[in-house]
Amino acid sequence: MLSWEGYYEKAIELTENELGIDSSNSSIIVLLSDCHKDNGNLDKAIEILNNGLPADNPEIAIASAIIHKEKDDLDKAISVIHSAYMNFPNNELLMFNYSVLLEQKNRFKEALFLFNALTIKYPKNIRYWGNLSNNCLNLDLYDNAMDACKKAEELAQGESAWIQNNIGNLMNNKGFYTEAMQWLNKGLALEPTSQYAHNKLATAIKSKEDEREEFNKYCKEGRKLIRDFSIEPYDKT
Repeated sequence: MLSWEGYYEKAIELTENELGIDSSNSSIIVLLSDCHKDNGNLDKAIEILNNGLPADNPEIAIASAIIHKEKDDLDKAISVIHSAYMNFPNNELLMFNYSVLLEQKNRFKEALFLFNALTIKYPKNIRYWGNLSNNCLNLDLYDNAMDACKKAEELAQGESAWIQNNIGNLMNNKGFYTEAMQWLNKGLALEPTSQYAHNKLATAIKSKEDEREEFNKYCKEGRKLIRDFSIEPYDKT
């Protein structure tokens, strides 16, 4: 609370006192690190987390990875969280945060593996199915991407704009523009300000118009080909 109100030095002092009482408490270590982070001292925040041995503690590893990401050092964030993952491969929060970082680094195969494992372990988690779909799409696995998205939509019971927009995007990518527009409009009904959905909808509308022009052009060409079709005279001999 003191940190939220800007009393960083007091918050740091109180948290250090708590840490002196229980130096192995990972929650206090993360809290002290957060105090320094909120005060703008990211290097000190990372130093405190490193002293807590992030490879041996998922909570500390995740906190450290978040700060490294804020410093635009995605490689270091991945390295830190990977070390902890190797020791705690079944920790849900660790798996999720590792997956997200890998996806942001365009390491889609590793992210796919982890999100698939998460959907197996936690099949009712909408977020995991949605992220699995995104990584399938990034790897051009369209059928798997749609299956995962439809599973997320089923779990969300039609109340997730993010999932409906993803289905619309998948339809758009495969050329099903009318269906894409229907799904994107559903998403916009839930989240009218989504710039992502508006952009995808505009793309779908333009693509549909372009395809209609191609359709009309081919029809005209077909009519002309029929009119110009010549039949060789029948040879009676």
